[in-house]
Amino acid sequence: MNCATEPVRRRSIGFSAAYHKGVTGNIPKAIEACDLWMQDYPRSELPHVYLGAAVLPVVGQYERAVEESTEGVRLRPDFPLAYAFRIRAYTASNRFDEAKATYAEALERKLHAPYIDLRMYTLAFAQNDPAAMAQHATKLEALPGVGHQILSMEGDTAAYSGHLKDARELSRRAIDPRPTRRREGCACTLLWHLRTERSLVRQYGRSAAACRFGIEALERPRSAVFCSARVCLHQG
Repeated sequence: MNCATEPVRRRSIGFSAAYHKGVTGNIPKAIEACDLWMQDYPRSELPHVYLGAAVLPVVGQYERAVEESTEGVRLRPDFPLAYAFRIRAYTASNRFDEAKATYAEALERKLHAPYIDLRMYTLAFAQNDPAAMAQHATKLEALPGVGHQILSMEGDTAAYSGHLKDARELSRRAIDPRPTRRREGCACTLLWHLRTERSLVRQYGRSAAACRFGIEALERPRSAVFCSARVCLHQG
């Protein structure tokens, strides 16, 4: 392969996988692109991590997601996200002990990334372990850029347990626009909040609340929320 064109080809294959996964929704094509990416760049961890993290879970192929994430760890053992996605795949496969072992391995290598703790919160939820959930949540709430994510997840946990008042309060804290919070994550969290409210409409008839938060999203100009919230509302 021509060295001058190799970076272009690498990006092209990666873009193809992302395009089919995120735009066309053609998951078999996305998997095919990732397989080609692996074939052409066997020493790269990226196609394995992307396939295991973003593509295979969409179609419930968690066992292969475990395999791909594990290969990502093998190819680049200092890459924290590979561990995080392997924890997620193990959790989805009900292989909780192996998920915990992956976490221990990451700690042993002194790898620290917020997303690892986010996945460990999910594992603790799956195991009904409030103490572990609180431990990981405490670590994350004060971190710039991720505090909103764990607050949103805690809100989901509260809603799952039937504590709807607490769930709404946690969601409001997650989208708090005060300058003391990093705002780059607020768009995604607001969309999560919107989906939660839409779910409440279906289950509890909270149509007024859903409309209120939908309008709040639409009134934020020049943001990802502006367009994405419209999609959510039309889909709902």
